[in-house]
Amino acid sequence: MRSRTGRDRLRVAFALLAIAVGAGRASAQILGAPTPIALNVNQTSTLSVIIQSGAVQTLSSPSLSNQTTNFPAPVQILTSWDFRPNSVSSLSLVAFFASPATAIAGPSGAIPSSRVEAQISSSTGPATPIPTTWSPFTGSGVGANGVAGGSLTLWTFAVTGNSAAVRRNQQQNRMDLRLRLTGFNLPTGTYTGTLIIRAMAL
Repeated sequence: MRSRTGRDRLRVAFALLAIAVGAGRASAQILGAPTPIALNVNQTSTLSVIIQSGAVQTLSSPSLSNQTTNFPAPVQILTSWDFRPNSVSSLSLVAFFASPATAIAGPSGAIPSSRVEAQISSSTGPATPIPTTWSPFTGSGVGANGVAGGSLTLWTFAVTGNSAAVRRNQQQNRMDLRLRLTGFNLPTGTYTGTLIIRAMAL
């Protein structure tokens, strides 16, 4: 075996020195105290109703008494929801008057909610509309949603399962409105009222 030359010995010495320096650096690491960062995640539920068109309805005619007259434009309603898993079992959309006896009031009297009718003429979404024919606002609503004697339930929907398509969805409805004043004399004047639409989850 050939003996190491001076040059070989020098190379070995440099290699050992490099290893020693590297080991020295590793052993000299200093760690500071751990600093915690709190991460909080809160998944909330949302439920909204938007009147896309038809929020203002006006009838102006000298002959509204003793006949049925449609309001001029349909009401386009968009209901959207996004719920946490296992937090909701049913949804409802109800339209109602706060005061059924004086739903649309004027200077010489009032039109009761029983004289106002609605129907859902088109619907897109998972819920099946209820008043697909002309129906008066004489119901009680759903639970706390609505007013007794002045409500009309537009649809209900059972939230079964926790798939994203069930928990997060939307319903599009077209609601038509009319006054049924057959046998009813409406004195001259300006009559105003507010129809409230509200969704509720249980």
